[in-house]
Amino acid sequence: MPIDPIPPALQALAPFVGTWHTTGTVVATSAPYTATDIYEWLPGRHFLLHRWDAAMPEGRSQGIEVIGADDSEGKGGHYTLRSFDDTGKEDTLRAVVDGKAVAFDGEEVRFRGAFNGDETEMSGTWSLQADGSQGWEPWMTVSLRRSA
Repeated sequence: MPIDPIPPALQALAPFVGTWHTTGTVVATSAPYTATDIYEWLPGRHFLLHRWDAAMPEGRSQGIEVIGADDSEGKGGHYTLRSFDDTGKEDTLRAVVDGKAVAFDGEEVRFRGAFNGDETEMSGTWSLQADGSQGWEPWMTVSLRRSA
């Protein structure tokens, strides 16, 4: 059976595909965490599925995220992420992938990071919106290393 080609609007997501070993630190407490992140194309390759299983300082976190193209601004490299976790929380973020740079933006959370040169690692920082202000405070550092 032939493999569906990746639609042009989604080609910037191809570096995410695979299994990743994730490590990081919660900034406020310096507490470490680990996770396994798996990114795979759904049939037809119109959406990317992200599954995570994390050992966070406060306990286990599991969930899924569905990523699709967002051409509402008429530009490539823009995406919508819908996530659902094991606590019942749903979230929607907007994403931009520009070369190796990656940005995710939600109402209360955001990520800024980048892939390394050969796209076998990605690192960055998650931030939370500061209470009562327009500013952002670092929440977690993260480093993903491709394991498969």
